[in-house]
Amino acid sequence: MFELKVEQPINPPELTEAEERAREQFQAKKEAWVEDMVSECMHDNDWVVDAMISQLSDNPDTQNRLADLIMGHGDRSIIIANLKLDCMDWIRAELQKKADRMFV
Repeated sequence: MFELKVEQPINPPELTEAEERAREQFQAKKEAWVEDMVSECMHDNDWVVDAMISQLSDNPDTQNRLADLIMGHGDRSIIIANLKLDCMDWIRAELQKKADRMFV
């Protein structure tokens, strides 16, 4: 009835050593930019507020951590550190998307 075609995977292009090195350097530069921007954005109230709003609306773990912090359950410093890591992860993901668009 239906003819299904099996597609062969496309092999990535073979790069010369110089091209491979250039690609790796470009990738390292992009990753360094993301990490620098994460550090910078963690000191910007707007980025941190956006991260908290996003994480509290989407991430049940973050919701539970904030509830524990408000109720006084657990070690406060560990909960705050985990909330900070949640924000950093969200900011890193957003900046990675931006970097993917910028560094084409």
